[in-house]
Amino acid sequence: MYRIFVAVLLSALLITGCSKAENSQDNHALTVSAAASLADVLEPLTDQFTQETGIPVHLNFASSGTLEKQIEAGASADLFFSAAENYTNQLIDKGLADKKWVKPLVSNKLVLIVPKNSDEIHSIDDLAMAKVIAIGTPELVPAGEYAKEALTSLHLWGALEAKMVYGKDVRQVLSYVETGNADAGLVYLSDAETSTKVKTVQVLPDASHQLILYPCAIIKNSDHQKEAKKLFHYLQSKTAMQLFKKYGFEPLVKE
Repeated sequence: MYRIFVAVLLSALLITGCSKAENSQDNHALTVSAAASLADVLEPLTDQFTQETGIPVHLNFASSGTLEKQIEAGASADLFFSAAENYTNQLIDKGLADKKWVKPLVSNKLVLIVPKNSDEIHSIDDLAMAKVIAIGTPELVPAGEYAKEALTSLHLWGALEAKMVYGKDVRQVLSYVETGNADAGLVYLSDAETSTKVKTVQVLPDASHQLILYPCAIIKNSDHQKEAKKLFHYLQSKTAMQLFKKYGFEPLVKE
């Protein structure tokens, strides 16, 4: 049943995402397909890029797995900004991205969050008391994949799996906890810091999951290679790195 749910969700998001990307792009604009966790930082960052260069940017946000499938299916995209390296590697393997134009720009932390007024769960060890735990759908959402990996590494997944509710992206997971529809959730630190309705009770150990990296890639069949390369380099600039840090990411490009 769960696999059927994932398949239906992927199909729906794939159709919606392709339509959005194709309809939004014009002859002079760049389309960036980016992980949902990048929404808050990329909106002001690309606005600033447009002001400085005159190149408009359309942003298409979803889970990294959904976006990769959209691009594979032919959706218009000039850059892909993923929350996990494996999805970018899939595009490279399929000839849709060139590894010469792929670079990890920032990293993130996985954190356990609870509603602001909750006083029952103080760490990962208290999750047995939760009735509902929210994570991203592991097959589509890197944050969900990291969450499952961490809970498995900590020998908690088997006991907690039945309590899981799955979000289509990390922002939906955040919403589940904000609204009290979940007693706890696993999201990125950058997402937790955007909300006044949740609190972070623990940063999960780095050793419990693979390193959380955000690679940016230029799509090979982009019709705007020159402009895409300008944005690719701009996202590595000192200005960009400072803004990423402000929004809770750890810059990987040193000055």
